[in-house]
Formats: sequence, C-alpha cells, structure tokens
Amino acid sequence: MNDLRCESYRFDGPLQGKVEQLVPGTWVILRTDENAATTSSRFGCELKHVFDQGFHSVYLAE
Repeated sequence: MNDLRCESYRFDGPLQGKVEQLVPGTWVILRTDENAATTSSRFGCELKHVFDQGFHSVYLAE
C-alpha cells in the first residue's frame, strides 16, 4: 500500500488481543469513520495523518 513496507503487524480487536502501546514510528491504520483523537488519547501519543486510502486513514505515531 503506497510502497510502505511492513514486517509485522498487530490487529487491535477482541479476538486477536488488545495492543498495549504504540511506540514512536508505529504506523496506525484506522477506518475513515474512526476518531484518531480517541486512539491518540488511548495510547498517550500524537498521531500524524499521512494519507487516506479508500476506507482507511493512515497515521504515524509520534
């Protein structure tokens, strides 16, 4: 997707398990109808919007 490389990923969901923390440099993919401020608050970091791709928005945790 837009030439991004990803060696590993985590899905944050009830069946797959919750992501505990986001370290700086983590790519965060949210549905376009999800509130990035809620995710930012949950993990105590800033999310910088990078681009939109269809039904998803991509952010970088800082």
